[in-house]
Amino acid sequence: MNGNNAASFMLFGYLSMALLLGVFIRSQLKFFQRYLIPGSVIAGFIMLIIGPNFLNIVSIPTGDEVDFLVFNLLTAISIAIGLRGFDAEKDKGKEVLKLSAAITGLLSFQLAAGMLFALIIVLLINPGLFRGFGSMLMLGQGFDAAIARFFGGFWEQEQGFTGGQSIAFAFSSLGFLMAYLLGLGYIIWAKKRGLITPIPDEESTSVQTGIMQPGEKKPAAGLLTTHNQSIETFTVHLAIIGLAMLLLYGLLRLLALVMIHNFSSGMVIVTETLFSFNYLFGLLMGLFFRWLLKRLKIDYLVNRGVLERILGVAVDYMVVAAIASVPLVISLVNTWETLSLSLIGAGLTLLAVVVLMNKVCGEKSIAKQVATYGFLTGNISSAVALLRVLDPRLEDPFIRNLTYAAGLSFIAALPLFLFMNIAVVGRIGHIAASAGLAAIYGGCIFCAWYFLIFKRSPQ
Repeated sequence: MNGNNAASFMLFGYLSMALLLGVFIRSQLKFFQRYLIPGSVIAGFIMLIIGPNFLNIVSIPTGDEVDFLVFNLLTAISIAIGLRGFDAEKDKGKEVLKLSAAITGLLSFQLAAGMLFALIIVLLINPGLFRGFGSMLMLGQGFDAAIARFFGGFWEQEQGFTGGQSIAFAFSSLGFLMAYLLGLGYIIWAKKRGLITPIPDEESTSVQTGIMQPGEKKPAAGLLTTHNQSIETFTVHLAIIGLAMLLLYGLLRLLALVMIHNFSSGMVIVTETLFSFNYLFGLLMGLFFRWLLKRLKIDYLVNRGVLERILGVAVDYMVVAAIASVPLVISLVNTWETLSLSLIGAGLTLLAVVVLMNKVCGEKSIAKQVATYGFLTGNISSAVALLRVLDPRLEDPFIRNLTYAAGLSFIAALPLFLFMNIAVVGRIGHIAASAGLAAIYGGCIFCAWYFLIFKRSPQ
């Protein structure tokens, strides 16, 4: 058997084993039942602990193999969400703008906090610390790991930032870990204090254990839209999602080739960033296919129940793979500075998310707060994983709004790249200037939303 094919099947087998073990543990232990921790989340931490990143009891394929799986499952999830659609709602655009302003403000907060941390370290402990070190909090946690490694590598080659790439990778890895640990911790804390609205029949045995009881009435898993003498209904739904993925990747690949061929080699990082928004393009492709099926008058082939089953399967495997793939690594250069800023920054980000969304935006939903936090310390996969704890079927349109806001906030946050480079000039005053400009810009973005949109909207 080909080695790559064997690795793929082994990965699928290990993830399946972990999922079954996670479901069993959830059905037996009261702690996980009390706080409704999904079996997929439990399975992810099982694989993280026994996998090669920690105890190395099982040699599951890691690195690019798992990242590739998470990437494709995330695309499939986004397409399925677009195909399924959401109930009609008012003020969708205003919700997206609110979330975009919040994310941009929080990215600015991460940059300002990171720069202030670096300023304190330079003044009191380590005068030789690279002046742009503080920006790693925003780059490694708030943005994408590829962007963090790009700047870390560039500064390592051009500005003498020793270990720049490894430090960037460590910030990204620790960000993912803190997204899950602090995110779940916040959910447990909120649950203890009654801040989370109980789900229907929460105290029932089936909800607590996660397994429907033998004599209990089973809800329908979906309706057949084809006759299985020709083709299975589940297959048709998978085929539609597969075709959407094929067209999406083809278009992205064509766009990347055009950009690299007609522009400079520096477009490589632009194309990598473009591909990191696969979930946004996947959602748009799913919405396009939903519109196309309606125009062709064959939308009756798609059943919402079947789509939700596919969505659930993809989310479960994506969650366990995403958690299992968190690399538990730390840079050997500036080790304690990296650990300190990563942990303190993650905690401050959670506090800022809760205060901003709860007190200013009026967003009381713990699910939305924790998903936003997961996005700002990991990426969209950790946001989906945390949201799934409180919204198992991902029915709330928040995940769609977060997807749109991710693209808008990235554009709005582009000036932050300029501000962080001011600190690299080398003088201590430039670090303070970078922090100040980031704070002012984040405040201006949020005030623009608050006074121009929120205050003018009918309450």
